Amino acid sequence: MAWEIKSTNKLITTLIPIFLLLINVLASPVSAIDENYKTYETSSYYTAGSVILIKIEGETAVKPTGIVYELLDAYGHMVYRWKHRPDVTRQIGVLNWYIYDEFEIKLPNMMNLLIFEERPEGEWEIKTYLEYSKGLIDGSEKHSYLNVHKGNILDNLFAPIYIYKGYRIFGIEIANMQFTVPPVGYIFIVILFIILVALLIRYVKFAYKESKEIAKKSKTRIREKLGEKV
Repeated sequence: MAWEIKSTNKLITTLIPIFLLLINVLASPVSAIDENYKTYETSSYYTAGSVILIKIEGETAVKPTGIVYELLDAYGHMVYRWKHRPDVTRQIGVLNWYIYDEFEIKLPNMMNLLIFEERPEGEWEIKTYLEYSKGLIDGSEKHSYLNVHKGNILDNLFAPIYIYKGYRIFGIEIANMQFTVPPVGYIFIVILFIILVALLIRYVKFAYKESKEIAKKSKTRIREKLGEKV
């Protein structure tokens, strides 16, 4: 019985630090890109799971219906595309419109096992376009650049997996298929939590059973001793 308690204690004390470490990893730092879209220095880099905050602010002659954000890897391949309604759209005077938007992009898993390839390290790009009711207007495109590294296994465990496939005719993209697979780390942490709870329940039940057995034996011994004295 004693070895079962020791083995259960050992498992619990091993799993708790791992569980706390994984929880800590979830608190990813958020990095901001300013509205000037400056290229980052090579000493500043981002890894899988990094959250990039993009801020768009300016004026336009036509009211935009949305802002398109495109994430491209170091090879120039599309990683994912988002469309977001501007947070603020306000008319200024007769012809001008003021827009402001904040949007978060989370960098993907760099060791993408679902499509059996690794994302390339290097200079990634985020393109932004203003979208109007009649489509994209020339000159609305802006660029920002990120120095992206693969990161460690924990970074990749808690980074989303983006699946994107564009369909083109004569070089023009007419449709695309895209979806996001949740980070595998969340599945792992749920399994780890279930195992930890199961071990704790087993430990409590075992300890309760043992304490009842010890109390029973103690009562028997006390009665025997009292019987001898009487």
